[in-house]
Amino acid sequence: MLHPMKCAVIAVLLSISLVETASAKSVRCSPEPTPGTICKNKELSTLDSVMKTALKRAQFDSPKKLKEINHEQTRWLGRRNLCGTEVACIRKRYNEQIGFLESYFNN
Repeated sequence: MLHPMKCAVIAVLLSISLVETASAKSVRCSPEPTPGTICKNKELSTLDSVMKTALKRAQFDSPKKLKEINHEQTRWLGRRNLCGTEVACIRKRYNEQIGFLESYFNN
């Protein structure tokens, strides 16, 4: 179960991401299993936009940790892509990464 503060942060990021255009996605739609699944699933597409917003904020708020954040983002993409077409797995990976990125906010 998510902590109430984490839920509030996710809600704020979600509302910010809904204002962005469809081009705000970080995933490139392709026939590959995981990106294709994300593009076809509204919930996963929204999580992708939230994650992209969280990544931008983490990078902005923690410029001294930029290399670390970007390295972990690359590693996370590999873990996410191991999910294939499993929606629950992809959702879990997004929630984990959003939580990781939130730890860099206001640093």
